[in-house]
Parts: sequence; structure tokens; C-alpha cells
Amino acid sequence: MPNLHTLNLAHNKLSTIPLKVVPSDDSQSRGQGFFSATIERAKVTMPALRILNISHNQIRTESLILSSLPQELADFDISNNELGAVGPLFKALLALPGIQSLRFSACGLTDAAFPPSVAPPPSLSVLDLGENEGLTEDAIRRSIKTKDVHIAPTNSNVRGALNVIHGKPGPVMESWEIEAENRARLRKSSTTPDSIFSIGSSEVPKVKSPRQIVIKPLSPSTEEPVKETWELEAEQGLSTEGGRRRARVLAAAATRDTPSPPVSEVASLSLNGGVVSLVQFYDGPHATLTLPKSQPQPRTHNRSFSVVATVNSASASELAVPLPTLPLPTILSQSFANSIKVLILSSRRMEISFVLPSSGLGIPVLPHLEELCLDNCNLPSEVPVSQENGQSVNIKEPLLEMIAALFPSLSTLDLSYNLLTSLSGVGALLTPDPDKKRKGLSTLRLRGNKLSSLEPLAELGQAWRGGSGIAGFRGEEIDLRDNEIGRVSKRYSERTCLTYEKLPPLLGLLPLDVLLVEGNTFRVPARRIWEKEGT
Repeated sequence: MPNLHTLNLAHNKLSTIPLKVVPSDDSQSRGQGFFSATIERAKVTMPALRILNISHNQIRTESLILSSLPQELADFDISNNELGAVGPLFKALLALPGIQSLRFSACGLTDAAFPPSVAPPPSLSVLDLGENEGLTEDAIRRSIKTKDVHIAPTNSNVRGALNVIHGKPGPVMESWEIEAENRARLRKSSTTPDSIFSIGSSEVPKVKSPRQIVIKPLSPSTEEPVKETWELEAEQGLSTEGGRRRARVLAAAATRDTPSPPVSEVASLSLNGGVVSLVQFYDGPHATLTLPKSQPQPRTHNRSFSVVATVNSASASELAVPLPTLPLPTILSQSFANSIKVLILSSRRMEISFVLPSSGLGIPVLPHLEELCLDNCNLPSEVPVSQENGQSVNIKEPLLEMIAALFPSLSTLDLSYNLLTSLSGVGALLTPDPDKKRKGLSTLRLRGNKLSSLEPLAELGQAWRGGSGIAGFRGEEIDLRDNEIGRVSKRYSERTCLTYEKLPPLLGLLPLDVLLVEGNTFRVPARRIWEKEGT
């Protein structure tokens, strides 16, 4: 075994360890066939062995071949063996260049059996000589020729020194035993006339033990008790309904008196030419631009008399951002516009519209954009569009077709929790177009909308009906959960019109990895039907 690293032979009845290697002229041997595996044979005893444990056996020193010890040995454990004279074995082990730990615990060692004078190598850090009653500490210090020797009942882990374990470790004391012992020492020291500690002193002396236990002072705790919720409400006068109503009125008055951010502060956040700076919303290491949420003021009940007005927590930088859901001119005016990879416009519902640059939909923008999040924006299937110069305010454009025209490099589109009722234009998003440098989506999330028909996706699946498919199609995941997908109709000709009470079969031709449709209203067919049809 030339590559053996660890060998554990503990708790056996071995009387000897055959470490001698039988000499052989051929270091490699082959099996019976020519193509059989070659067996590598070691020329020395276990050349890669690092850990050897032969404790709890019946081994004596005379039975070991000291000249055949593994030369790479680092950890050697021969505890609980009646070794006898260990002088030759100890010197042979200390001659190993990489030895780090030697354990001779409970081996019946005495001062006479221990070698008189040895010089341990610098690599040796642990020497376990515990539970050897005939071996004294003076004999250990006379035998080991090194300055840094730390002898203790347990391993002290002193760096740069030889940690020698000698004697029996004391019993492990429990916490209540330590506390009782500390209290007894405290009473004894307080009643002693010559004590350096006064009777009324709160300081307690540190008692040193073999485990260096530090006694903590027994002074009373100075921590204040934690008050419960009802106690805090009682102190503030909020334990009754009248007190809570007065507190709401005072909070509303304080809100009205709070001044709004000055116009100069908002104006200072703009660049030269009146363009708002969005640097504080841009994450450079991740190339992510996250615009703040903009939601309309919630409507209150007409008869509510104690409703506290909501505090506008928006900062001056957030107030300077334009209100439309997608303010493209403001985004394109930033110095980092061409490096944006992720654009997050979640919950921007104050003004549901898109502001386009003066070039309109003819020129794509944000060439490196890979992910666009427009979730929870109340976007319909057709979105009002305005241009940078303020024209074309009342024009509505199809949402999916407009996104496909503006962002050709898009890979992930999230339109969850909006008001979409149609998938018109989804083919332009999913189909790659080399002429327009459009890669096609890999992930499309449409959860929580009002979709009731999947005809555009079924028409897209027609491309795979003949086996050809769409070249470069990258679609992997489509999320259609929590919509209103139910009855799906498809007209193939003037006389042929099929109506499905389930998902259209052509949808299964799309080479997708994930298609999520749970939470809709379509009827799942009985087990015998889909087992018979195989779909």
C-alpha cells in the first residue's frame, strides 16, 4: 500500500507489528493478462503513512522492528500497551523528521525505563506520558533536552513549546460545584482578619485552579428589567381608547406641521440642463438600476374621523425622480446608461405610462440590458405613451411589442401582478431576430394578471409541429400562474374551430424547461382520459 495515509489497529490483541518489507526486484507487477491493471509496490515500509494508532494491544518494545518505521510518520499512538523499556523506541521515533505527536499513555513507564537524555525535534509539539504512575516529573525534565517544556495534566496547547501530558487529569467539575467552591472561598476570605479584601467589598478574588477558572463577581445585577408592552402603553397614556385617539390626533397635527423638502434641495439633485441624477439608485458592481416605488395616495373612508395621514417618507432624491412608470429619457441621460444590465421598476404606479425618447420606437435603447422587472405596476395590455418633447400623450402602444422593440438584448422579463388581458406580441419577445439584433427571452413571468387566452403561445408552438422549430430559440421558463385561463378557442379554418376546456395541446410543443400554470380556472381532465390520450 504505497499510498496509505492512516492506519488504525487499536483495540485488538496484536503482539507485534510486521513493518519489514519483503525485498523484490520488480517494483511493479502485472496481472495475468497483458491489459490488466499494473500494481505499484513500495520499496520501503508504507512511504506515505502519516498516522499510526496501535493502542490497546499487547505489544512490547522488543517485538517492533525499529529500523523499518515509516519515515513520514507524524502522529504515533501506542498507549495502553505494556512496553517495558522504551529507550530505543523513543529515540527511533524522535529521529523521524516530521514527527508531531507521540502518545505513551498508560504504558507502565518508570524512571528507569525512560531514556536518560534525548533531544526532541522542533516539529514535536505533543508528548503524552499520562497515567504512568512510576514516571516522575523530575525524570521527564532530566531526560528531555529542550528549554520550552510545558508539563500539565492535560494538553495546554502552548504554541512554540513541547506540551508534555503527565499525571492523571482531575475530575471535571460541574457549574454548581464551581459556584459552591467559590462561595466557600468568599466566606473564608471575608472572615479572615488579615484579608486584603474588606467585608463590604463587591470584588471577589480570582481563584486559580488547574483549569484556570476565573471567578466572576457576585455583585447584584445592574441591568434594568425589560418592561412589557402594556406597561409602556400605560406610561404613555395609551391604555384606553380615548388616550389612543388623542395620540392619533397629535400625530396628525405633527405631520401637517412637518415642512416638505425645499425646492432648492430637490433642484440640487439635478444635473446641468435640468436632468435628474440617478447615481444614488445605481449599483455599479452588479450593473443594476432600481428606481424608487411610486404609489398613489390610498383612499380613506368618508366617515373616518381619527385616521392619521400617512407620513411621506420619500427623500428629496426620490421626489426628484419622474413619476411615469418608465422614464426612458431620464435613464438614457445618465453616464452609466450603456452599462445597465438589470432595470428594476417594481410598484411604480403613480403615473402608469411610458416616456420614450424623441426617436420613438425606431431605435433600440440600453444595448446591454438583460433583465427588466415591471411587476406590480398595474400595467394594461396597451400602455399610454408620451415622448420626451411632450407629444403623443393620448397614444397607446401594445406593451409586449413595445418592450421587444426597445430592448432587443432582453433575456428576462417580469410582468407579474399587472392587468394584462392579452398576449399579443409575445412572439416578438420569444423569437430571435438577427436583423434587429434581438436574442429572444429565456424567462417570461406573467403571474397574477388577467390572461384568459393562450392563442399567441399556441401559434408559436405551430413552428415545432413539423419538427423544424425556430432557430436560436432560448425559451426556458414561462410563468402563467394565478391568471384566468379557462376556455381556449382556436380557429384553423372557416369551418374548423376547436374549443378546449384545458391548455391547448400545441403549448406542449414549445421546448421549455419550466411551464407554471397552477391557480387558473381550466378544468383538469379525468385520469382515464389523459391516460388514454397520452397527454
